[in-house]
Amino acid sequence: QKLVDMLTSWTQGKQNPTDLQALEELNQALSLTSICGLGQIVPAPIQSVMRHFRDEIDAHVKDKECPAGVCRIGGS
Repeated sequence: QKLVDMLTSWTQGKQNPTDLQALEELNQALSLTSICGLGQIVPAPIQSVMRHFRDEIDAHVKDKECPAGVCRIGGS
């Protein structure tokens, strides 16, 4: 649920730079400690996005700006 809450807050413009580290730690914990296959695979899409689109994520979360200019961030 924490994972869903973090991602939902990001889509609502409530980014917190400390969430990035927490998200990475939570993804790793789920992958390594879940006893069911679903729990182990749930973080995979998020890990993939973070690996391939890290610059965009950092811009949105840390800098509160959208490089593509399509997201409503910071009341814009």
